[in-house]
Amino acid sequence: MSRIVSWCIQYVDNCGMSNSKIIAGVVRHGTFYALCQAFFIIFSFRYKEMVKSGDIEEVGRWGLGRIVHSALDPLKYVVRPVGLCFAAITRSLQLVYCNHLLPFDAGSKLPFEPMFPFDAFKLKSSATLVCAQLRRFSPLAEDKSEVSTVLRSSRMSASNNDDNMDFLDEDDMIIGSYNESRPLGSSQCGYQSSMFTIYSSSPGLRHIENPLDMNSC
Repeated sequence: MSRIVSWCIQYVDNCGMSNSKIIAGVVRHGTFYALCQAFFIIFSFRYKEMVKSGDIEEVGRWGLGRIVHSALDPLKYVVRPVGLCFAAITRSLQLVYCNHLLPFDAGSKLPFEPMFPFDAFKLKSSATLVCAQLRRFSPLAEDKSEVSTVLRSSRMSASNNDDNMDFLDEDDMIIGSYNESRPLGSSQCGYQSSMFTIYSSSPGLRHIENPLDMNSC
């Protein structure tokens, strides 16, 4: 993760040193936004390990603020649930405050093509091998309520605007379409779409009825 952060900071610095005006959200910066989203997801899935091992202080020295507060505005150009989770977790850890950088329509026009290849794994023969390796999203107990609240609020707000619902309702490539929970080895290792979207299996998302059900993840 530190290498991703270092690359992103270097990219931001290089853009700042160029004579041309920085235009955020354009395809030209697609690689930067894709790496930012990758870091946001990985950090959200792994931060609990870093807190328990005492490595979170090292993360505080990475300079995340230089990325999220840069003129490239990465939180505006990633899938919205990804940005929401990252913002909630980093605020809880007092690493960086970036909630004010999340617009209502974040992720509606991405300058890169997001892909979560294992979001809905449908291959019968290899399901028992692959699904067992997927990492579950498991935030710290004190963060579960805040993370579930911001995601539920986002889902409810998006339901009032058809345009902003597009990325939530698309197929597997963006956040996955899950069928009823089945044991490993069946044709699916996912869940049926329902009330709102939260993280589930690395590196994708799933839908659950109640955000408080995150305790079972």
